[in-house]
Amino acid sequence: MSLVTPAQMEKRLVDLSKEVDEAHEELVRAEHRYAEAKAKHEIGAARARMEVAKDYQARGEKATVQEKEDAALLLIPDLVTDAYVADAVVRAARSNKDRVRVQTDLARSVSANVRSAIDLS
Repeated sequence: MSLVTPAQMEKRLVDLSKEVDEAHEELVRAEHRYAEAKAKHEIGAARARMEVAKDYQARGEKATVQEKEDAALLLIPDLVTDAYVADAVVRAARSNKDRVRVQTDLARSVSANVRSAIDLS
């Protein structure tokens, strides 16, 4: 087992600080992409529902709300997929940011232990 020096811990904390910043920036970008995808999905879904309603009305048929919703979603599969993927990317970015924060906390604890061990010797 090798000993950890204060200089090594300081470098690790600096590296982790950069990772926190990068993770935060990625999360901001992911949330922006999600907001765009969600807006496109909602606008596309509204248009599709209107189109479906007109089609049912033109045929003189009645449909349940669920049938109209399902028919509308079938018209915009790419928008639905994009919104779900963007949401997954946001969740992954949040998880990564949390992971880096935990690693930073652990590195701080190890650094304090290293300093304490040096002071005791």
